[in-house]
Amino acid sequence: MNRQFTLGVDLAKDSFVVTLLDSQGNTILPVKTFVNNAQGYLQLLAAIPQPQHTQVILESTGVYGKLLIKALSASTLEIFELNPLTGCPYSS
Repeated sequence: MNRQFTLGVDLAKDSFVVTLLDSQGNTILPVKTFVNNAQGYLQLLAAIPQPQHTQVILESTGVYGKLLIKALSASTLEIFELNPLTGCPYSS
């Protein structure tokens, strides 16, 4: 496994927001919003320097992320879909 980048994704019904960091935590792609459709997926893939060396981390959002995951799965190293109900809350 040769992970060089981490892509964080925040999904919603109509759009998704991403940022891309390198392995030292430096911002490669500043926070950017894409439309949650096929055109947005293609634009995202074009913005990632080396998708094959990128891991993706996103929150499980049911149907909103299914097509994005499918679009990214052929090009990225690995995808982690996290369940927000199993994480640790940062506030009370």
